[in-house]
Amino acid sequence: MSSNLSAVRSVPGRSFNTTSCRHPGCNETETLGHVLGFCRKTELLRNNRHHKARTGIADVLKRRGWEVHEEVHCVSSLDSNRRADIVAIHRTQSKGLVLDPTIRFERDALQAEHVDEEKKSIYESCIPYLNILRHHTMKE
Repeated sequence: MSSNLSAVRSVPGRSFNTTSCRHPGCNETETLGHVLGFCRKTELLRNNRHHKARTGIADVLKRRGWEVHEEVHCVSSLDSNRRADIVAIHRTQSKGLVLDPTIRFERDALQAEHVDEEKKSIYESCIPYLNILRHHTMKE
């Protein structure tokens, strides 16, 4: 996969007549990034991979003394509904984390920074809501 030799239609010699995704109704170019990250055909596998990663991270945080909540509904200050994968609270240290693990096909060396900026733009506006929620319903 890392050498881009997987049997996807966009690789020269893999298909003679089209580079379109072979999944019915999908008109995207069949690249490895498309198959692993966007195609509806692989959606269940992608979701399962994501949930395993989320649960693994949550389990580590719990073992390290964090109060962990998964799939937390929150509202942004812009009045949009969001669902944070992990909200972790360390009450003795007065710290909180919003984690949204993302598994993406690498595009360039700045991928991590781009994803970090994207996630901050989504969840920073939810912090006021989560602070209120932390004081009311997330207490032990």
